[in-house]
Amino acid sequence: MIFYRKGVKEINKQGKEVTYDLEDKINAAIFPGLQGGPHNHTITGLVVALKQATTPEYRAYQEQVISNNAKFAQSLTAKGYELVSGSVF
Repeated sequence: MIFYRKGVKEINKQGKEVTYDLEDKINAAIFPGLQGGPHNHTITGLVVALKQATTPEYRAYQEQVISNNAKFAQSLTAKGYELVSGSVF
């Protein structure tokens, strides 16, 4: 269950009411991706991914990904590139 505000959010400088626009954004985020039927293939895919994420091999893989990312960022900044985020993390 999702709760959100409806109605007037504020009055802008021109004196017009500005309303919340969350309903359409929430509906687009939820349906059809998370609702609409028992998408067994999606559920099974999530189960397999979560099971794999609990293994020591997956943890080692993710640590290597982070290490590679840090090295890559270091190489880019050494060549004068600026990272949009300001850092690797």
